[in-house]
Amino acid sequence: MRAILYCRVSSDHQREMGTIESQRETLLAYANAQNWTVLSVEADDGFTGTIPPWERPALSRALDMARRKAVDVIVVYAIDRIARDDNNVDFALVRKDLMKWGVKLATPKGLLNFDRPEDRLNQDILSALASYERHQIKDRTVRGRRASILKGGRPLSDLPLGYRWVDETRSLEVVEAEAATVREIFRLVGDEGLGVGAASKKLKRMGVQTHRCKHGDNKHVTAGLVRLVVQRDLYHLGTWEAHPTWLPGHRVPAVPLVTEELWQRANRVVAMNYRRHETVHNQEYLLKGFGRCADCGACFRVHTQHVSSARGRTPYQYYRCNNNQERINQPRCVSKMVRADAVDEAVWGHLTRL
Repeated sequence: MRAILYCRVSSDHQREMGTIESQRETLLAYANAQNWTVLSVEADDGFTGTIPPWERPALSRALDMARRKAVDVIVVYAIDRIARDDNNVDFALVRKDLMKWGVKLATPKGLLNFDRPEDRLNQDILSALASYERHQIKDRTVRGRRASILKGGRPLSDLPLGYRWVDETRSLEVVEAEAATVREIFRLVGDEGLGVGAASKKLKRMGVQTHRCKHGDNKHVTAGLVRLVVQRDLYHLGTWEAHPTWLPGHRVPAVPLVTEELWQRANRVVAMNYRRHETVHNQEYLLKGFGRCADCGACFRVHTQHVSSARGRTPYQYYRCNNNQERINQPRCVSKMVRADAVDEAVWGHLTRL
């Protein structure tokens, strides 16, 4: 039998503990004991089980091979590696597809039987227990974090750019190297009137870096970071609300870095640029949420690209594979972009003929 081994971990802590390596070794030993031919070992590193199976790169590749009947069995460490969604339906959908394609699913305890109703009931119970366990872990974690912060502990989230946590004073302390970057962002956006993209490009040309990147070598200030910095009221209020969702009203003291007038000017510029491009980003597309890449099986996303001409800059929309950008520990998909209007017109024409 031709087999694909699938592993998944959802956190950096699991990666550091070597959980994905232990899964791979266990699955390899089981497949070799069964005399199966292992075609590949697919691993989703850092993907939670709540993400739909078809939107995880490694699992989508395995399911695509199953759909093409290029594999006989998919081996996982446990059922919760396939799905751990809130509604407990993703595993049932994957099982239905595997039954339709004639592909088996196995764990180190043996092959899963899809034929008998009793076995399917047991699988559904195990999947529901995995979802329940996830909610219990989340509740305990939130409860512990809330109690720690109320006692003066460090806020367990990414600290804002320009600050570091001081245990003695239980407050944020200014880091001058990063604070200079924050002030430069507000100067470019608030005083010079640059958009978030233009400000990011200018900071990159100036060689300004954040030194906050955990993976890779790209430490430049991105457009998303510029928008996040400009919209945070911490930089002019001097207090930081670390967790507004589950600990509202609890603010950590800090030193303001810019004036309120500069913060308001910068936010007006960002809001004006957002309204200018709102009509482009909010357009509906025929294949939005349905189109998938033929190479890796990931969902398409809509990408806007401006083309300069004699009449000015004209925006064009393209469908692009979601794995087209560089990711950590994942190969980049090399599929090309396609014009959204041309694809929509062709698909709609085919549907009207049907």
